[in-house]
Amino acid sequence: MTDAGGERWRRLTVKEGWRRFVSDEPTQRPERVRVADYRRLDEGSRSVYDRERLRHAHGFGPIRSLYADVHRTLERLVVSNELRGPGARHGAALDGNPGNGKTTIVSHFGRYYERRCRQRHPEELNVDGHEYLPVVYVKVDALPTIKGLNHAILTFYGMGPPKRAGARELTQLVLECARCCQTSLIVIDDIHLMELRREADRDANNHLKRLANDLQATFVYAGVGLSHGGFMHEGRYGPDAALRVLEVDPGSRVPERRAVLAPFE
Repeated sequence: MTDAGGERWRRLTVKEGWRRFVSDEPTQRPERVRVADYRRLDEGSRSVYDRERLRHAHGFGPIRSLYADVHRTLERLVVSNELRGPGARHGAALDGNPGNGKTTIVSHFGRYYERRCRQRHPEELNVDGHEYLPVVYVKVDALPTIKGLNHAILTFYGMGPPKRAGARELTQLVLECARCCQTSLIVIDDIHLMELRREADRDANNHLKRLANDLQATFVYAGVGLSHGGFMHEGRYGPDAALRVLEVDPGSRVPERRAVLAPFE
């Protein structure tokens, strides 16, 4: 039987899974074994050692130097927004081909940012007695709607949206959760699924603009082909001049990638 609670710990799109991702430390490298010694291991010991090596390969985290420039840009943006007065904050969108590491970049930036926030505010509750959740991470569904976006955000907060609530009531609930939990960074992944060909897509696009205008939070998006699509370039509120598009192109740093990967190979 699947443990529903355990399943939530493995998902970044709910607060329990996100908190575990934020608090997890890189795995420790297993003791190095010479080839001759490795060959002398019995089958059981070799299996245990191979598993530890695989665990470390998946757990030591991404190579930060490959996306340090993007992180520095996002950090300057977030710090600037933290010091900005009332009104809409500037946002950023990471654009690139599939498999270029956009999800890794935005999720690990969110992890870094939340760790920094919790150094300043280590308490689980804020001064008003609400749970402190500085970062929200959600993914866009294949057929996005206003209600679907609201539901995704409320699910992250651990809220069970009222079954008969309309889009307006859910939006107010999203705004209330973000303000009470002092959320200052909202990461929305797979935003390219909002193609703006359907009326529902355009409504969802306008909805994101409204949230960005009403919340004191930095919105960071990640998707494919954003520079050429209609995302955040049209809608009821007009083009979003405050949105900075950051291109993610690993090919532009091939020499550095080869130098970093050489020791692992």
